[in-house]
Amino acid sequence: MFSFRRLFILYGLAIISAVSLLSVAGVFDRTNLFFIDWAFQLRGEKEPLEDIVVVAISQKDFELGAPRWPWPRSLMARLVDQISRHGPSVIAIDILFTEPTNSESVLTSDEFEAIQPFLYGVLSGESIKITNREGAIKIGPGDRSFDTIVLGLNSAISQDQELADAVRRAKSRGVDVLLAAQTVSGSSVVGLTEPYPALAEVAANSLSLVGIRTDSDGTLRNYIPFGRDREGRIVYSLAVAAASRFTGIELPQKVPSDGNFRFGGGGILSVTDSGFLVNFPGPPGTYNTIIAR
Repeated sequence: MFSFRRLFILYGLAIISAVSLLSVAGVFDRTNLFFIDWAFQLRGEKEPLEDIVVVAISQKDFELGAPRWPWPRSLMARLVDQISRHGPSVIAIDILFTEPTNSESVLTSDEFEAIQPFLYGVLSGESIKITNREGAIKIGPGDRSFDTIVLGLNSAISQDQELADAVRRAKSRGVDVLLAAQTVSGSSVVGLTEPYPALAEVAANSLSLVGIRTDSDGTLRNYIPFGRDREGRIVYSLAVAAASRFTGIELPQKVPSDGNFRFGGGGILSVTDSGFLVNFPGPPGTYNTIIAR
């Protein structure tokens, strides 16, 4: 009896160890993902909230003649104006605007190639002399290449300001605007990549984190709820922040000890190391989707 019990314990420990190692190695991940998807299929599609509208920039835009991506910020500004005029509670912009527009993006490729060798010198505002096969020439105000660079630079600055002004106008109408701050890879991310200066100026208290982390099969099931800025303060992800602004519920500035973020109406957001499981109502396109034009 003692030998059998000893053998049972040894085999039991061996099996537990093997299962633990396989679990750590991710062998059971696919099985777990299968049952999650199966549970969604059993539940079936749910009626989406009518209050949520997706304004999508998709392949259809380009088929209809939209300019190449990235769109000029002047065009994005008009899009923000169009949406804000309808009086939504919040506009969540899932696009990073971290760098100022450069003059290259507002010139044709041939124009930029022609002026690239003189770019840094000319942008200093001083005339420069260069020598080519035709001899020495002077580049400065009044010269076609010089004027092309300056016009391109001024246009780039103007476009950045237009988008910032559109966000400011939306806020003046009482519309919250959430701006993307950083692509995140986990809840332990520290530091923010903020929007370019002109946009950051109007983005106070409106920064939220963007980015997703898909499962091993490339499907998104879990959403990262928050990251931290350089001072260690919580910065919530775009969807969580948008839900908070829409419902008027203030999110806690500290992570609850039990990992449960409580919303009004008894809603609880249970967060683990991998985020929280997204309760999809259905496949892409389930929510009311409008193509940006």
